[in-house]
Amino acid sequence: MFHAPILVSEVTTLRDGIQAAKDVGARSIHVEGDNRMVIRAVKGDIHTPWRIQMLVRDIQNILQCFTSVTISHVF
Repeated sequence: MFHAPILVSEVTTLRDGIQAAKDVGARSIHVEGDNRMVIRAVKGDIHTPWRIQMLVRDIQNILQCFTSVTISHVF
């Protein structure tokens, strides 16, 4: 079970990192994360918990600006 503040913090950090890559002009991005729920939510593989829905949508919108996107879960 994930604690909500930690989950929100992880997704916020992911969003900010992806936004920073976009801001510096990156055209491709490879995202790796150790939180399986966050990675699956961003990929659209699971129903997004309501606490992070808006952040996940932000991430998905930002990712559309890249020409190449890879998202993977790592342990």
